[in-house]
Amino acid sequence: LARDHGCLGCMWGFAVSPFYMIWAGIMTIVTLVDRLGVTIANNIFGKNWLFFIDRRAKAKVYREIPTADGKEVSISSVLDVHAAREIAGDARKMFDQCKPSFSYHDHWNWEEVSLEALSKKVTWARKAALSTDKPMLELTPEEFQILEERITWAKKKKME
Repeated sequence: LARDHGCLGCMWGFAVSPFYMIWAGIMTIVTLVDRLGVTIANNIFGKNWLFFIDRRAKAKVYREIPTADGKEVSISSVLDVHAAREIAGDARKMFDQCKPSFSYHDHWNWEEVSLEALSKKVTWARKAALSTDKPMLELTPEEFQILEERITWAKKKKME
């Protein structure tokens, strides 16, 4: 404001800044109480709230709710879920090793990796799966084949 309005803008800034600081302090306390309220409600009382009193401070709450509609979940289903989570975790590690970055010109809201780097990691993971007891990405040979076919398809699509 001071650059646009000179001396009057500077004096206005000096006059308004204490009120702005008081407002910022009040909003900090409101946000603190809101976050504490959401933490207590979600973790102690089992709620799934995004906010408590401050609608502008929405939290990202990702919570696993283990419901099976009163039915027993079989051990094989639990093992399948654990195996899928392990594969997903290994896939995320592989993705992170490819040095993901944001592509601001096209997709600014998610990270991308080079298709060539990902292809090399998948090939490396397949070779490691054949040579070690604990491979990264515990996929069957058929699943690796499908994954490589999809990467090859993506490379062809990129060339078009």
